[in-house]
Amino acid sequence: MKLIYCNNCQDVFRLHKTTETCLCSESGGHYKEDGVNVVIYGPCKPIGFKKDEFSSALENQPENGEGRKFYSCVISKNVLGIEHVNSEDYESTEVRDWLTIFDNDLSI
Repeated sequence: MKLIYCNNCQDVFRLHKTTETCLCSESGGHYKEDGVNVVIYGPCKPIGFKKDEFSSALENQPENGEGRKFYSCVISKNVLGIEHVNSEDYESTEVRDWLTIFDNDLSI
């Protein structure tokens, strides 16, 4: 799963197959059709974590204490699968239907 951190507004948001933006709209992006590679733009950094570890952490949430840990990272600047383009060169994808978001993207 890939998230984006906007350096301007410090918003963190999840990418989907259609364009998502931060609170200040300076950063954004989307998953490509393959559902693995992404295109991002703006003053942002990609963050990743393993979906299976996150799911396990959710399922095993402790009642008390520090909480359940899972692996996450700030993804390298030059990594295959993440295309960081200039804002002017970014091609937005269609606006999505909210029911589609919940049916297709938020399953864990």
